[in-house]
Amino acid sequence: MFMPDLNGGHLFIRCLKQEGVRKIFTIVGDTILPLVDAAADEGIEFIDTRHEGAAMHMADGYARITGEPAVAMFTGGPGFANAISGLPAIYTSESPVIFVAGCAELPEKGQATFQEIDQVAMAAPVSKGSWLIHDKNRIPEFVATAFRTAMSGRPGPVHLTLPIDLQEAPISEEDLPPYLPHEYRSMGRAHGDPNLIQQAATLLANAQRPVIIAGNPARYSVEPAQLEALVEAAGAPIFTVEQARGLIDDLHPLCFGYADGALNRTARRFREADVVLLLGKRLDHRYRYGGVFSPEAKIIQADPSPAEIGRNRGVAVGLLGDLGAIVDQLTGAAQMNRNVGPWLDTLRQDQTAWQDSLRSNATGDAPMHPLDVYTRIEHLIDEDTFIVLDGGDYVQWGRCYLPARSPGHFIRLGPLSHLGGAIPYAMAAKLAYPNSKVLAFMGDGSFGFYSMEYDTCIRHNLPITGIMGNDSNWGIDKTFQLAYFGRDVGTSLRYVRGEGIDCLKMPPHTAAKPTSEEANMLKIGHEVVRPGRHWGDAEITIPVPEELETVPGIPMTNRETDWYTREYPLETMNITERASRDWANTLRDLHAEMREIRKEHDKLNSNLIMAARATAEMESTAEATGEDISEAIKEKARQLGYLEVGITNYDPRYDYKSKRGFTVLPHAICLAYEQDFEPTQTIPSVDAEIVHSSTYRTQAAAGLELGNFIRSQGYKAHVVHSSDSTGPVIPMFVAAGLGSLGACGYLLSPHSGNRMRLMMITTDANVSYDEPVDYGIHAFCQKYGLKNTMEHYAATGQVLGKGTHDLEGYNLEGKGYFGPGELPVFERNFFDMPHGNSDEWSFEQMKDAARDNNGEIPDSMVEDLKLQIERSIALQSGDVLQQMAEDQDYI
Repeated sequence: MFMPDLNGGHLFIRCLKQEGVRKIFTIVGDTILPLVDAAADEGIEFIDTRHEGAAMHMADGYARITGEPAVAMFTGGPGFANAISGLPAIYTSESPVIFVAGCAELPEKGQATFQEIDQVAMAAPVSKGSWLIHDKNRIPEFVATAFRTAMSGRPGPVHLTLPIDLQEAPISEEDLPPYLPHEYRSMGRAHGDPNLIQQAATLLANAQRPVIIAGNPARYSVEPAQLEALVEAAGAPIFTVEQARGLIDDLHPLCFGYADGALNRTARRFREADVVLLLGKRLDHRYRYGGVFSPEAKIIQADPSPAEIGRNRGVAVGLLGDLGAIVDQLTGAAQMNRNVGPWLDTLRQDQTAWQDSLRSNATGDAPMHPLDVYTRIEHLIDEDTFIVLDGGDYVQWGRCYLPARSPGHFIRLGPLSHLGGAIPYAMAAKLAYPNSKVLAFMGDGSFGFYSMEYDTCIRHNLPITGIMGNDSNWGIDKTFQLAYFGRDVGTSLRYVRGEGIDCLKMPPHTAAKPTSEEANMLKIGHEVVRPGRHWGDAEITIPVPEELETVPGIPMTNRETDWYTREYPLETMNITERASRDWANTLRDLHAEMREIRKEHDKLNSNLIMAARATAEMESTAEATGEDISEAIKEKARQLGYLEVGITNYDPRYDYKSKRGFTVLPHAICLAYEQDFEPTQTIPSVDAEIVHSSTYRTQAAAGLELGNFIRSQGYKAHVVHSSDSTGPVIPMFVAAGLGSLGACGYLLSPHSGNRMRLMMITTDANVSYDEPVDYGIHAFCQKYGLKNTMEHYAATGQVLGKGTHDLEGYNLEGKGYFGPGELPVFERNFFDMPHGNSDEWSFEQMKDAARDNNGEIPDSMVEDLKLQIERSIALQSGDVLQQMAEDQDYI
């Protein structure tokens, strides 16, 4: 029997074998040849690909699929450089991959030796640890450290560089690894604090609307049976995300699928949850750093890393330890929740409606919709089938529709969305489970990254099935370009042709304006159903073309929002933009009739302001029944003339600084009252002044009446706001589904664009929150409303009224009528409108006067400035009613 001479390469490979490694993903090169030879001696199988990046993705996929560490090995320099392209994706996906590279002889390091780059430093930022092995005797120690680091806490990749001279260095049998893995790292499970476990179990048992969410680390420490036992003992619904998809079958009666509201409308109920158990799920950007949950929700965060607990948002209970152990502890302490029945019914209704909505896209019409593909092949998918999803628009529908049935069987790209992984992931699945079906769904863009890996499939006998969406473009980016910029740049591809390959061919997007024939083929992405314009009117349906779909609501970064609201809190416009208001009033008051209208408005409105203030102290006038009165409130509001009404959480971050202590009730009823179109368009005019002030008063009176109604139902109601259609409160109105945020900070509503007065009433009533809505607003809708605009655009591909007198014609007082493309001419000083607060404007006026007076500043100027500043200070600290009494503009 041949006995090879032992060297450092054999020592390294023996260490890998002790960790259970039997396959290595690679492209062979100069500085790992001793390792490759040693691996052959030790019976290690090499899976060689056509690009190092593909081998890295195979290792990533193999780790995800098996739940065990995987090894990728490459030559130093160029091999390392190609391979590291896959490392950031592995790092953000938290897969335990051991990334090994060779390099030139250690004594020549730093002398511009053969293919020398600083591999350790390059790998460090996107790995849990990166080391150069500098002594053959310490090879076992470094390998042990690498595996211990990769698998401890939250899993992740590590890097080892092994110089070729250490690989070739002779060793004896005595130098082989002296310790087994259980001797150099803990094989036990760290349990959570028992007292905290009991607190968490009590919160789950008493919750009305609990939610459990499993994320990445659960894949490597929790078994499916454990997770099923927990949700069944607690009676709580569960969602999964990232590598935890399939850890509990999506078809389990308590599993509601993807824990991502963008892919699963059922998950949009997260904002209503009162208790949330996170099993390894980070509060990252997709969860708006914790903001996707209600501020009142109790968060239980279980995590193997202490750095994650309480990161981005405070938690009610933090459980540190092995997730498998914590799940068992929680199961043992769990009490069946008897309150959760209505919550589960709501989630099941949402789940059914979402699936029905998805299936409705599979019409068989041209152009083919991705759901036509997924619905036609779903009968081929069983519990043991591997589903791999790689790409943009095409595969997002698959992520929404296809269920995750088993651990490691539902594989997507990961948080970095690093395209090209489908074929390598699919090969890894077939390698690990040769008897299972493997379906790789990919776009034609992502297919191009590693298409040569089909050669690897053939050489290693890895039969996989690829289903490509062949629409010849970079779909997501092209859609955004056409929606936001009106053209596409660098996002078109050629059709992929396959000789002897069956293709489901999808027509491409067109970058040019659609012809009338093409326009009739515009695909409706979804429909929005809203109440009619007036109370008693039939509901309207707003078709939103697929190419205008974005995300509901306003994508926000909570950390930035929190910082700005703390460091730069918004104050009332009466202060921050006082200069422009004073300037406007100066011009307005030159018109005697306008001046009288404003004075009369001040007189009539003072009683309304006093009445609104008094509502803060008013108690309910009846006994509450405990029933949800959301629909009753909306019905009453519509009767009172409100055009739009929605309900959401009152968030003080989106309110003026002066209102925060003033507003204490938890729920915000957001109300919009229409201001007539025709007179509004004539600003500045008497007609516009009349409609401006009368709408303000009419909605204020309606708000007081609605507050009385809520109190008659047994609850408090505080009439808080009666403002313009701009202001910090707009995000709450968007969250309540009243419209979309316009480019200039306005609320764009379904019926009346931005011609609205907004009001908010806070309450402690038993209400349900509305969801934000993706209205697809990318066209002019101020006059026509979304229904007509979207119907016209969907039918013709043209913006309704663009270039016509209906939409673009207007009268300007003193200057006449202007049609499409016609612009008035103004004197330059017409645009010299001041900004900022009034004392800043006063100082600028004094400087201008001094400049006109040859630099001299007489006492009269100083006295005028003093009076202006005193008035500004009084305004900032004064009462609105006092401002009215002093004949100041307070609106």
